[in-house]
Amino acid sequence: MKKIVLLTIVFLCSITLITNSDSVQSEEADEFIYLPIISKPKSPFWSKTYPEQRYKDFAVTSDGEHLVLASDTSYGFTLAKLDADGEPVWEKTGSTYSMQPIEVTATDDGNIIITGYTSDNLWAAKFSNTGTLIWQKNYSYNQHDGDAFALIPTNNGGVAIAGYTEQDSDIDYWILNLDKNGGIIWQKTFGGDKTDVATLIKKTPDNGFIVSGYTYSFGPLSYTWVIKLNSSGNLVWQKMLQGEYSWDLINDATVAPDGSSYFSGNKTNDSGNGVVDWWVFKLDASGNLAWSKTIDITGSTDSRGGKIFALDNNNIYVSGSSYKDKWNPMLFNFDKDGNARWHKIYEHGVAIQNIDSQVITITGYFNGDFMIAKSNLSGDVIGCSAATQTDVTILNITKRIQTTNSSLSSPTISIENTAFSVTNSTFPSSQELVCGG
Repeated sequence: MKKIVLLTIVFLCSITLITNSDSVQSEEADEFIYLPIISKPKSPFWSKTYPEQRYKDFAVTSDGEHLVLASDTSYGFTLAKLDADGEPVWEKTGSTYSMQPIEVTATDDGNIIITGYTSDNLWAAKFSNTGTLIWQKNYSYNQHDGDAFALIPTNNGGVAIAGYTEQDSDIDYWILNLDKNGGIIWQKTFGGDKTDVATLIKKTPDNGFIVSGYTYSFGPLSYTWVIKLNSSGNLVWQKMLQGEYSWDLINDATVAPDGSSYFSGNKTNDSGNGVVDWWVFKLDASGNLAWSKTIDITGSTDSRGGKIFALDNNNIYVSGSSYKDKWNPMLFNFDKDGNARWHKIYEHGVAIQNIDSQVITITGYFNGDFMIAKSNLSGDVIGCSAATQTDVTILNITKRIQTTNSSLSSPTISIENTAFSVTNSTFPSSQELVCGG
């Protein structure tokens, strides 16, 4: 009973004692009662830079750690893992002739897969959580060229990859679904009689996929082409978006829990003046166009859409930049109907990489250094000022959307092991980000 009383008194009245001592001694007994040390939790918000580090892609693992993929001029790659506080854990460098990395992702079995291309093949490699190479493979379509542009983790340690393959000057979407060992579960090509390149792939709530890219097969110009596949790779629907003047390019996409998909990219202004607009649009789960908008700083001459992320069905975050006297990185929050709640303009580059219930993970560059920042859901970055300005123009735009017809095939794929070497290297130490604003 004395122990219970003492515990109650300590917890209710002596918090200072607990936080400064490992134990409390009873005056009436020759024993110690051990109480836990209560320490102040770390803030989830921080911002750091990494000098002279150039990155190609970035991913956040399920336990909050970070993966950084970089390329170099000698045709190789650097893969680094940083802990939840942004401090380097390990770094590996791989090299072989004409290798270019494209994307990295954390798989649901706790490992890492990167993809890219060599001089004539699509390639992928899998690493353990500690940086050990598990496998590396080349994939070629009927002995013809193929490149990868995007990948997304699937179930049981696998990934789906989107890119293109070329045969006799005919370039088509190429989608591969790989198991955890790099074996092909299924793969498909989609395309017309001209150039069709898949640049993005995202998983849908029904375990299917949204694939987007651009096509020249259905008109005289380059149009945006979005297709929906089911879990077996079969076509569910396909849509093409076109304007009066066209140089349309989707840079990122996200799928909300209700199956709606949101896209961020660039489009040529329909006025025909050559100005490039930041373009954001939404398709519902059936592929119908819900809304389409452009974003600009008023009077800007160029705007570019970047990363986009759906926190839930009614919170859509999109990052990009607009040029007026200088490039102005921006972050917007939209509701599901395309109404902008707020926007912020930064001194540093902004690319949304991940959002959880309280933290936005942002990457970019500041004064030439690679940056990682953890902001709150309002986009506030420690050490940096963010201005909210009123001279931003958001316009509804008309885009024609139509169902297209394309050929579908399941070609023969050859798989062979590659032989790039992997060595240890050193990721630069972090510095606290101070924007000086």
